[in-house]
Amino acid sequence: MSSLVLRRVVRRFVFSRTAATSARYYCDHTAKEVQRDQEFREKLDAANDGNVQAQLYLANYYSTGVNTRKDINKAVDWLQKAVNAGSSVAKVVLASTWLNTTEHLDEDSKNKRIKEGINLLNSAAEQEDAVALQKLAVHHLQGSLVPKDIDRAIEMLQKACKVGNSTAEYELGKLYINGVDVDQNVELGLKHLQNAMKAGDSSASEFFYDFLYQRALKAGGNELQNYVNYLSRGAQSNDPLSLHFLGLFILQHHESIGKDVKEAIKLISKASDKGFVPSHCAMGDLHRTGAISPGNPDFKAAYNYYKMAADQEYGAGFHGLGLCYLEGLAVQKDYGKAEELFRSALASGYVPAHSKLGAMQYNGFGMKKNVHAALNHFQAAIKVGDKEAMYHLGLHFGNTGNIEQAVKFLDEASLAIPDAGYNLGMMYLSGIDKLDQDSQKALQYLERSAGLSSGAAICKLGLIYFEGANGIQKDHEKAKSYWKHGCQLNNSQCFHNMGMLTLQSDAAKAAEYFQQAADRNVIESQEKLGMMYLHGNGVEQDVQKGTDLLHGAAEAGNLFSQVQLGLCYSDGKLVPVDLDLAIAYFKKAAEIDPSVNHVIGTLYRKNGNQQLAIEHFKKGGDAGHDYSQIELAYMHYCGNGVEKNLDTAAFWYQKAAEQKNSLAMHNLGMMFMEGEHQPKDEAKGLEFITESAELGNVTAQTNLGIIYWNGSETISPDVEQAKLWWEKASEQQNSEAMYNLGELYMAGYDSVKQDRAKGLDLIST
Repeated sequence: MSSLVLRRVVRRFVFSRTAATSARYYCDHTAKEVQRDQEFREKLDAANDGNVQAQLYLANYYSTGVNTRKDINKAVDWLQKAVNAGSSVAKVVLASTWLNTTEHLDEDSKNKRIKEGINLLNSAAEQEDAVALQKLAVHHLQGSLVPKDIDRAIEMLQKACKVGNSTAEYELGKLYINGVDVDQNVELGLKHLQNAMKAGDSSASEFFYDFLYQRALKAGGNELQNYVNYLSRGAQSNDPLSLHFLGLFILQHHESIGKDVKEAIKLISKASDKGFVPSHCAMGDLHRTGAISPGNPDFKAAYNYYKMAADQEYGAGFHGLGLCYLEGLAVQKDYGKAEELFRSALASGYVPAHSKLGAMQYNGFGMKKNVHAALNHFQAAIKVGDKEAMYHLGLHFGNTGNIEQAVKFLDEASLAIPDAGYNLGMMYLSGIDKLDQDSQKALQYLERSAGLSSGAAICKLGLIYFEGANGIQKDHEKAKSYWKHGCQLNNSQCFHNMGMLTLQSDAAKAAEYFQQAADRNVIESQEKLGMMYLHGNGVEQDVQKGTDLLHGAAEAGNLFSQVQLGLCYSDGKLVPVDLDLAIAYFKKAAEIDPSVNHVIGTLYRKNGNQQLAIEHFKKGGDAGHDYSQIELAYMHYCGNGVEKNLDTAAFWYQKAAEQKNSLAMHNLGMMFMEGEHQPKDEAKGLEFITESAELGNVTAQTNLGIIYWNGSETISPDVEQAKLWWEKASEQQNSEAMYNLGELYMAGYDSVKQDRAKGLDLIST
C-alpha cells in the first residue's frame, strides 16, 4: 500500500462553508438554533435595530441555508451592515468572502475585490482582532496578495498569540522550525507548536509529530527507535495523537519492522473513535483505497469518515468529501458539490485541494475550462510539495511539448503518484519527441509505480517481459509473477492475462481467471469464457451459459463474440439455426468491421436472395474488403442477381488485385488474355497471371503452365516454363497440373526426359 501523507492543516476563519463556524465562534449561535420562527423574527428585529450579533446571526443563517434558501447576497448585505457598525468579526468574514471569490472575475474586478478584502482585514487588524491579524500575517508571509513582509507578519502573529489564537501559534511554530525567510529556531518553534496543541489545534499536533518523525527518520538508529517508543508509551495510555501517528508509522514501515497492517489500522481506528479528527480522514482514505479490505474499497464508510471530519470544519474532511462527489463514490457524481467542498477545504487551510480544483478547471469538469487558473492552482499546491499537483503540471507540459519540464515534474510526482511513474515509464518505453527511447528508465519508473500498487504498471511490466522488446529479454516466468501480483490487487486485466497464459496448459485454471476478469467487466474474458462453455473446454459444457456470455460481450461491442454468435446461429451445430438472428449479430459486427458484410452477403446468396447479397458485398467492397470485391466481380461476370457487366466485373477484380489478392489477379489476367471486356492484351494478362502464380495461387500456376505449353499469338511455347509451373501446382496437389505433368513425363518432350513410371504415378495420383 502507498504511504499516507501526514495532514498539514491550518484552521482558517473565512466566509463560505466555514463562515458558519466563524459566526458561531464570535456570535455564540449555531445554525441548529435557527429552527423556530419566533427566534428568527426576534433576530431580524434586533438586526434591523442595529444589533451586530443579530446581523452576524442572519449572515450565517443565509450563508448556510439552514431552514431557508441559501442566499449569499442577503448574507453579504447583513455582513456589510455589521461592518458599517464597526464589527471586526464582520470585516474578517466579508474579507474572506471577497478574497475567496475572485477566480471567475476579469483582472480589473479581481484586483478591486482583493483590495477590498485586504482593506477589511487591515481595518479589523487595527482593532486587534486576532483572526484578522493571523490571516493578514499569512498573506504577508506568502507575498501573494500583499507585499511580502516577514517582520510585519511575525509582529502580527505575536499579537494574535497574546490573545490566545492557536492558529497564530501554529504558524509561528512552522515558521521557526522550517527556517524559511527567518533564522531557524527549532526550540522556539516547538514551544509555539506546543502552545497551539494545548489549545487543541490538531494541525499543530500533526506538524509536531511529523517534525519529530522526519527528524528521527533522518537520524535513524536510536533516534527512530526513541520516536517509536515515545509513540508507543502514548498509545498505551490511549493518547489519540500517539495512536494515530504510531498507526501511520506502522503503515509506512510495516514490511521493514515486521508489523501487520491490520495493527496500524486498529490504532488509527481507535484514535478516530476517540474523536481525533485527522484519524477520521485517515480511516476515510484507508476505506476509499481498499487498504482495509484489499481490492474491495468501502466508499460508504469512507464518505462517513470524511463527513465526521468535515462536520468539524476540518480541511482534509472537506477534501475527502469532494473526492466522493467528484468520482461518484457512495454518492451521485456532482461536480458543483465537489467544487464547493474543495473550496471549503482551501478555506480551511488544506492547500492540496488546489490540485483537485486545478484538475477540474484544466479539464472543464463542472465549470468552464480555464487552463491559466488551473496552472495557478497547481503552482499553489506545489509550494507545499503536493505530488498530485506536480503530476498534473507534468502532464500539462507533456501536452504542450515541453518534455524537459514534463519529465522533471513527473519524476518528482512518481514518488507518490502511481500514474506519474506509469506515464513517465510509457514515455521512455516508446520514446517521444525530444525524449529518446530508454528501456531501462522505462522499467525503473514502471517498477516505481508498481511499488505504489499501480495495477496498470504491474500489468504492463508483465506484458513487457512476456513479449520482450527494445533490448528486454522475454521472461514468461517474470511476466507470470507480475500478473499474479496484479491478481492479488484485483487488477482485472491481470486476471485476463493469466487466463490467456494458462489457457493451453490448464484450461480449468484459465476459466477461473477469465471468470474473475469477466466479473470485473473485462469483455474479452467474457468472450473467452463464453467460447469455453460453448465447447466444454476447461469447464462442463453449457451451451446456454456460453451463448449468454457471448451475447453480453456482443452487446458491449465485442466483435469476436458478435461473429461467433452469427456463426452459431447460421451453422446450427450447437444451437438451432436462426438465420435472422445470425444476420442480426453479423450486422452488429459489420458496424465495427465492414469486411463482415462478406459473410452476410454469402448467407443471403446461399439462401437465394441475390439482391441483398449484392448490397452487402457492395458495402464490403466499398470498405476495401478484397473478397467482397471478388464476389461482386464474379456476380457481375456471370450475371447472378444483377445484369451481366464485364466492365464492372473487371473494375472489382482490379480493386482486389491492387490489394495483391491472387485470385483477383488470376481472374483479371484471364479476362485480359481472352479480351472479354476490352481488346485482348496478352502481355497484361500474362503479367497478372504470373504475379498470381508467384503468390502461390494454384489455379494461376496450372493455367500458366497451359499458356506456356500451348503458346499464343504473342507468347512462344516454352516447355520448361510449363513444366516449372505444373510442378509448383502439383506440390499443392492440383489434379489437373499433376495429370498434365504426368502426360509430359509419359511422352517425353524436348528437354524433358521420358519417365513412364513417374508419369504414371502422377496421373494415377
